[in-house]
Amino acid sequence: MPTQEQVWKAADDVLARGKEPVWMGTVLAELRSYGQPGDASYVGGTERTVGPHLKLWKVVRDYTPRPRIESLPKRLQDDHAKFMKAVWSAATGEADARREDERLKWAAEIRANDALRVEAMVETEAARAEAAGLRTETEALRAENATLRDQVRRLRERLDHARSEDYWEKVMGEAYEILPPEEATSAGWILERLSRGTMRMGRFVKEPMDEATLRKKIEVRAKAARYFEQRGKDAYARLPGWDGPLGRKVFADGKTLSKRKAPDVGEPP
Repeated sequence: MPTQEQVWKAADDVLARGKEPVWMGTVLAELRSYGQPGDASYVGGTERTVGPHLKLWKVVRDYTPRPRIESLPKRLQDDHAKFMKAVWSAATGEADARREDERLKWAAEIRANDALRVEAMVETEAARAEAAGLRTETEALRAENATLRDQVRRLRERLDHARSEDYWEKVMGEAYEILPPEEATSAGWILERLSRGTMRMGRFVKEPMDEATLRKKIEVRAKAARYFEQRGKDAYARLPGWDGPLGRKVFADGKTLSKRKAPDVGEPP
């Protein structure tokens, strides 16, 4: 394996001849030229063993495969200067043109971004205005909805009241017909004899159809001189002179309750 000194000597010898570059092949050939295989002076070597020493030699010697020219002729120097000036001028012109292109590009992007920002601001303001309008409209709809719900509630209450009044009037009419003409009976006795249809219809009113409710309804009408008269605790009879189909009280003098003079205070009706 060749030493560093042997490799450097072979490289210096090749360089001194100046006819061929100092490459791996020329250095190996130079080393092998120092003797024949088998001789004591034979060095030989391979690219692996020569390469590191040759690389270091090139670094130390600052070797370049091209011959160095210390100076150029005057004519070539002038041409070289003109050429370099032209190259520099072209290079700077190209650089200036590229910078201008970049500047124009960035300016266009800035304008585009500004336009997008303005458009986004306009859309944002429009969206805010629309949202405010929607909130106002929503509040108005809520208020209107609350008013409508209240109206519906009142209408339902009136409907329930009218349905209840109509139902209980029918119950009173049927109870009046059930009562014996000259006898008094209890609310329970009347309840047992009400028709099935009347009992079923009681499911659609709020007040339950039971004995206590029936008694209360009968007593209210007895106090108002309608349908019934009360003859004791839980004892009810037909009101004398009551014209059931017409819904009015007819007295013995032929006058109705609405046409008869109201009695004075303390005077029996």
